[in-house]
Amino acid sequence: MLKISRKVEYALIALRHLQGLEEEELASAKELADAYGVPKELLAKVLQRLAKKNIIDAVKGPYGGYKLAI
Repeated sequence: MLKISRKVEYALIALRHLQGLEEEELASAKELADAYGVPKELLAKVLQRLAKKNIIDAVKGPYGGYKLAI
């Protein structure tokens, strides 16, 4: 059986969710954490790493969030 870390699992969950969004729709870390019952702080760090690697785009501001990088 393949064992993956919790961070990798959360990254895959987030990527799967972001893949299902409309083109300009954003998802916040809080929204993702609430939807999947994962710790928001850890998920936020995972999302930051994905954004730093240009896998996802981070949009700052009060209506910001994350979307897949195109």
